[in-house]
Amino acid sequence: MDHKLLSTILALLLSLSQAHHLVELGNEDAYGEKQKIENAMKTFNTETCIRFVPRFSQSDYISIENRDGCYSSLGRTGGTQVVSLATYGCVYHGIIQHELNHALGFYHEHTRSDRDQYVRINWQYIPSNTIYNFQKQDTNNLYTPYDYTSVMHYGR
Repeated sequence: MDHKLLSTILALLLSLSQAHHLVELGNEDAYGEKQKIENAMKTFNTETCIRFVPRFSQSDYISIENRDGCYSSLGRTGGTQVVSLATYGCVYHGIIQHELNHALGFYHEHTRSDRDQYVRINWQYIPSNTIYNFQKQDTNNLYTPYDYTSVMHYGR
């Protein structure tokens, strides 16, 4: 098996005036995975002001890679920004969108500053190495309602 099965390169260039994110999808061996990633990005294009467009030679971009697990840095890091989507377990529409949202700077819904009004975290069931995924953030929620169905909310 090719270790770079999902060596798909997506570009992320943040513009002060527009939300355009340059994208290059590579690796012909991963056609099925590419289609799933493209479909998840198309949802951003049709449902939001965010646009993923082809990358050419920009130095700041997202590189979607088949690594261990599903993860991304939070917000633009500059240079090559890895979004890990392991072939087994991560290449699903909602998970792809979730990790791309992290790359765009979105926190988990269940870490909102007002989350205690809506959910209870059962800390005794949270593995110590994942506690950071549940710690409250200092967020400005802009009077938006808590969204239990958000792609950024963990399930039960």
